[in-house]
Amino acid sequence: MDDDGKPIGFDNLGHALESATLGYPYDATDPSIPPMKTEAQPPAAVR
Repeated sequence: MDDDGKPIGFDNLGHALESATLGYPYDATDPSIPPMKTEAQPPAAVR
């Protein structure tokens, strides 16, 4: 347990999940949401 009574690694896991979900590092100085569509992405297949 850490000083706050949480298991060790609890905050690290939260930061990792936040980064994976939002698409930028937890400690980014100027966070911005990555674009949803870029020129490098191929067009979606139509069914």
